[in-house]
Amino acid sequence: MSEGDSRAFEWLFLKYHPRLTMFLSRMTGDHDVAIDLAQDIFLDVWDGRGRFSDINNFSSYLFRMARYKVYNYYDRLSVGERFRTEFLHGEVEMDDIEPDVFARNLSDLIVRTANEMSPRCKEVFMMSRFLEIPNAEIARLLGIDKRTVENHMTRALGILRKAVNLSLVFVCLGLLGLD
Repeated sequence: MSEGDSRAFEWLFLKYHPRLTMFLSRMTGDHDVAIDLAQDIFLDVWDGRGRFSDINNFSSYLFRMARYKVYNYYDRLSVGERFRTEFLHGEVEMDDIEPDVFARNLSDLIVRTANEMSPRCKEVFMMSRFLEIPNAEIARLLGIDKRTVENHMTRALGILRKAVNLSLVFVCLGLLGLD
């Protein structure tokens, strides 16, 4: 797999995915979240496949990755909870917030979320969205395949979509008084 053999990756995926999903389900208490996290982990494995030639115990490494992925998941949840507590239940009322303040908060959320991405994913995202560099040029500059750039962007946008949706849910709950 470390040499790019997709069949070897498929074999590892089929062998470990069920156990990994069960492990993540127990850690998170949510099967759907576990499936998402497992997919993210295997995407990380494929993206970083070159470094796996030095790994002696893939199973141990994979489950260590899973633990860290769950820690990051709970960290993101606590950030959302802090946002909800400090922003929605603070003294600031939504009617008092100017559109530019909302835009600034959204921009800050995007930057904070990008900072939580893997270094390469963040780099690709920043180059694409902030520097407006086309995918083909990003691929050339980073020495990676254009499809890899597209995969990083898909992952980055998915992560951002979840973060923004979570924030919007908190805002709507606050507006509706459903806290």
